[in-house]
Amino acid sequence: MFSIAAAPISWGICDVPNWGIQLDADRVLAEMRELGITATETGPLGFLPANPDAARDSLERVGMRAVGSYDGFVLHQDGWRDALLAAAEPVKRLGGSVLVFAVLPAPGDYSGDPGLGAEERDRILDALNEIADLESELGIALAVHPHLGSLIETEAEIDWALRGSRIRFCLDTGHSFAAGIDVPALFDRVGDRIALVHLKDADADIASRFQAGVIDFLAAIREGLFCSLGTGDLDIPAILRTLERAAYEGWVVLEQDAMLQAVPAPGTGPINGVRQSLEYLRGLATEVR
Repeated sequence: MFSIAAAPISWGICDVPNWGIQLDADRVLAEMRELGITATETGPLGFLPANPDAARDSLERVGMRAVGSYDGFVLHQDGWRDALLAAAEPVKRLGGSVLVFAVLPAPGDYSGDPGLGAEERDRILDALNEIADLESELGIALAVHPHLGSLIETEAEIDWALRGSRIRFCLDTGHSFAAGIDVPALFDRVGDRIALVHLKDADADIASRFQAGVIDFLAAIREGLFCSLGTGDLDIPAILRTLERAAYEGWVVLEQDAMLQAVPAPGTGPINGVRQSLEYLRGLATEVR
């Protein structure tokens, strides 16, 4: 039995340059609560107040709690440890349980593998094992996110990290589907190393154009690569059955990476996409607490 949470990126909140309109946190959190959601990822720097105590107050005022946060680290170069510890501290102070991260070629860079050599790849595996060992010290889960445009994106790269490290995973259904991966089979393969799930649907046509290099990651998002559950081409029931087989009891974060070109009128916009995903899940009679 898993628990449902939301993510600010479903409301277009993202720190990637030129992503789009960034809505006010008060509106986003209020709309989450309107949908009956009581837990969320914390969003990028600047979404919640920088002071963790003030951020906690912002969440508690609307009856919300923090699940964790997302970041990106450059593991084949020095400096990642300090960056990770800095990112983990507010997660702990907010009462979150997991820090999710992508392995990037450079800070903020989602342009894919620039052609790393074997030595740099070995450094990434060494760093992943060090991160896995930091879990007990930090008291939160640390999970790598196979992410489009990152250095762990494809099925071969995920299997490489599975074999070569002890790191746990945040599996994202949409990103893996768009990378050409059989998502239910991947969930079965990762099994008890799943620390968090990002659940989204995806459009197969847009995904195929991304895989062919016709469009890049940001263009795919703009075109609507990720969509509400039940409106795309993923086998969501099969994915949920794999979570049951793994006896997964963690958070399932509803995500629908969105780019906003204008501020939607009250009651319109991203809230309706997330509502559709929730209604789809309820229609499957999935056991959610």
